[in-house]
Amino acid sequence: MLSRIRRLLFYYTVSLATFAGNVFGAWLLMEYFQVQQIPAITAGFILQTVTAFFVNRRWTFEKQTKISRGLTTTLAIQVVALLIAILGTEGGMNILGLNFISSRIISGLIAGLWGYTMDSYLTFGLAPFT
Repeated sequence: MLSRIRRLLFYYTVSLATFAGNVFGAWLLMEYFQVQQIPAITAGFILQTVTAFFVNRRWTFEKQTKISRGLTTTLAIQVVALLIAILGTEGGMNILGLNFISSRIISGLIAGLWGYTMDSYLTFGLAPFT
């Protein structure tokens, strides 16, 4: 059980670090290279997903998943996680009356749990919690 908790903590650490890179990369593209907002955010998201896959593959899950299959699977999982974060943030603000930060943190935690569970099971073939 301790190894699964460790994996979950590593996964969240990688997610947080790569999210910071996502935001910084998008900002850099918009600020210094005059890239429009949506392409810059998309590039940041793809950079985050690819980086997180390789770091999680090596550090968190310690598995040598086939790269093409693993990247495709994790990209699909992360697109759903992005939708969870967007819809959760909006729902938290507009339905529950939470402020943006609270709503974003809660939806981010839920999206992260989704990502960890699905990446564990589908991308790396491991049971996430048992």
